[in-house]
Amino acid sequence: MSPPHEMTDADRRFERDLARLRPAPCPATPEALILKAHLAAQRRRTRAWQAVAATLAAGLVVSFWARPHAPPAEPLAQVQAPVEPAPPPAIWPTPSTASAARAEGDYLRLRDAVLREGVDALPAPPSAVSAEPPLTLADTRRPVVNPPSRAFAGLMLLLSQGDTP
Repeated sequence: MSPPHEMTDADRRFERDLARLRPAPCPATPEALILKAHLAAQRRRTRAWQAVAATLAAGLVVSFWARPHAPPAEPLAQVQAPVEPAPPPAIWPTPSTASAARAEGDYLRLRDAVLREGVDALPAPPSAVSAEPPLTLADTRRPVVNPPSRAFAGLMLLLSQGDTP
């Protein structure tokens, strides 16, 4: 075995100085340390999403750049249709224009015609002739739905018998 090492005066002073040293108090509380750890984890997660987004954006740019370009389109020829002149407006109202105004339901023109010509300017009421005969009291007693056929009635009888034990 090796002889024990003898300490010199310098070693003893160094040992004494080291013994006087105390660790510095930690400025962070346990809650602050937990918060710092949580923030670091969130930063890592955020960086992962940023990396994914950057990769997708770069892929999009490359796909647009590498896409084949369409050939230039030829200019379209413009053709103008011939314009027909409009017929001149009628200066004096004719019976055909008055009846057309009445048929269209133009209220103001009809009102003016009634004020000028009287009640005779009103159009004839629509005819009261109908394709169906008017309803009577006997019609209300008639069933609305046709009675079921015999086959349907037999089927319903079979179904109702199956329910009873």
